[in-house]
Amino acid sequence: MKENGDRKLLHLSVHSATHHTAEKQLHGLQDQVSLIYATYNETIGHSPSIVDARSFPSKLRGVCTDHAADQKLLAELLKDWKKCTDRESRGEEKLLSLPPEELIAVLLKASQEDIQAAVGLDGWNALSESEKLSRNAAKYQDVCFQIGQKLFAALKPKEQEESDWFVRVGCCMHKQLNTIKGGAAAIRELWIKLGIEGPMKYFNKDNSAAYHVGDEASRTRAMDASQSGAVKLTSLSGSLFNHKDDKKGHQGSLAIFFEGKTGRFVRFPDTSNTRYQSHCEAAAELIVQLDLYIVFLEEIKEKKDNRTFNNLEIKAYRTSLPSLKWQF
Repeated sequence: MKENGDRKLLHLSVHSATHHTAEKQLHGLQDQVSLIYATYNETIGHSPSIVDARSFPSKLRGVCTDHAADQKLLAELLKDWKKCTDRESRGEEKLLSLPPEELIAVLLKASQEDIQAAVGLDGWNALSESEKLSRNAAKYQDVCFQIGQKLFAALKPKEQEESDWFVRVGCCMHKQLNTIKGGAAAIRELWIKLGIEGPMKYFNKDNSAAYHVGDEASRTRAMDASQSGAVKLTSLSGSLFNHKDDKKGHQGSLAIFFEGKTGRFVRFPDTSNTRYQSHCEAAAELIVQLDLYIVFLEEIKEKKDNRTFNNLEIKAYRTSLPSLKWQF
């Protein structure tokens, strides 16, 4: 974003990582960024518009990943890359602004340290040219980093925080799932604790018969074996209004019904698949469009020859869930 508020959205192409370690993923990103910058600079030739590849990590403000261990580590590596690049850029800018005699003195000292690290001049001369260049480049980066580190330390705390600001945003789907599951379990426990009658049980055919005509033991077993509550209701509604088998369920009739009533095509949330938020979406759909779903079920019943509900339909239609007031 420019100072005048103009924004430009840039996209970085997606590539498959050859290895799923955090280090390999970071190196892959670094190579990709370096190639992009090099290609761009080659197209414009010698121009003031040439860009430094280090501007990419310096602009990083965060990353969005899942909660896998390698992704958490990758976020830390990206943050370190950002910090190191920032210090190096600060240091190089300061270094190149020094008077010639001071600049030469700093570089000479660095060169002497390189030679000492190679166990003297003979050891240095024994190195290949590529190795010498590699060591020189690494030493230059280290010198710039050390200078930049001192400059950064001299900044005000607010300036340091703003410079290093980096946020890892984790995928929240597991947290949302745990919240819904935990909330549903807590409410069930609260009903028991306070002696409040919860939602009616969803009996299958066998348990329904045992509950209504059986002895006390049979009734208790039927109650214990049957479920209740919003999650069970959304699951049943998903089977009724958006069955995974196209030959079952009322998804086709539902779409036509809602298009006629509201002017929009409706597809009930797919609660039969393992997909986060589908039950929350189903609950919201039932709450908002409750009256229409009741009317729809009534129309379905009236269009049958025997004008009766099947077991699944009647469980949805007659479910006395207080929070929904789902009653006929």
